[in-house]
Amino acid sequence: MADNGAHPVDEFYAWLAPRLDDVFKDRVMQTEIGHRLDAISRDIRWEVGPFDDDQTFFAFSPTRRKFLPLTTELAARAPTIKGWVFLPAKPRKRWHSRCIVLRARDGTERRFEMDEWLYSLTSFKGGEFFDVNLVPRDTPATSDELQQVAHMLVEFELGERLFLEFVDRVNIIPNSALEHAGNRISQLHEHLLQELAKHSRH
Repeated sequence: MADNGAHPVDEFYAWLAPRLDDVFKDRVMQTEIGHRLDAISRDIRWEVGPFDDDQTFFAFSPTRRKFLPLTTELAARAPTIKGWVFLPAKPRKRWHSRCIVLRARDGTERRFEMDEWLYSLTSFKGGEFFDVNLVPRDTPATSDELQQVAHMLVEFELGERLFLEFVDRVNIIPNSALEHAGNRISQLHEHLLQELAKHSRH
């Protein structure tokens, strides 16, 4: 058990570490993780999933850019646990097909296939941050649904940290606005890193 004078983050890890192997199957534990993180800050969320080299990630999700220093501290204070990596934000989504499913309140589901979506980047302040302009392809959806899945798509492609730090807006634009010069959505991550590298050399 952690000492009474222990840092609250260290107390969280002292509780979490011996239970991590159960995190995917124990719903009571999943709820308790949320409660214990609320005691540190009510502004962060969490997520777990597969990572590189047969490891599993535990990500603290800041949800907003201003909370990144907090989640960075949380990840930095993590103990070394074999097979686990602690991250300050959700990593890029590992998907073979870019499909997002929205579930309505009545339980019905809407699937959005986005492998064929196109994008362009609009740079501001010489490459300090960007708008991502998306062209939906063959996607029957309301404007609200499009905006929701568009934000999800860009965050999933980039990972939460890149998204929060460098993306200002995600815009839905007509195909004609790209003048046939749009990029495939699969290129977005590498493209943004290239643009950021140009800015860092200025």
